[in-house]
Amino acid sequence: MSYINLTTPKTKTTVIEYDRFIIKDVKILLSSSAKVIVLLIPTTVTPKDGAIIKTYTLEGSDYTDWGNDDTYLINYIKNAIHADSL
Repeated sequence: MSYINLTTPKTKTTVIEYDRFIIKDVKILLSSSAKVIVLLIPTTVTPKDGAIIKTYTLEGSDYTDWGNDDTYLINYIKNAIHADSL
């Protein structure tokens, strides 16, 4: 069988909705920054539509504002995910 080229290629776009995340790891450079590794999980997890691993870095005032409030870190990651292009 031989392939026959289309005059114009067709593109299939799949939309995957991500509705939750897990913080997998936090690597801290004392008094400087924190790298947060996040696993973004789709609404429907199938082998075809898997999770995405993202890394977000808190530096400067983002890092110092964290303090000891884990809610700050969770909200920071939520905002970073919304601002991020997947």
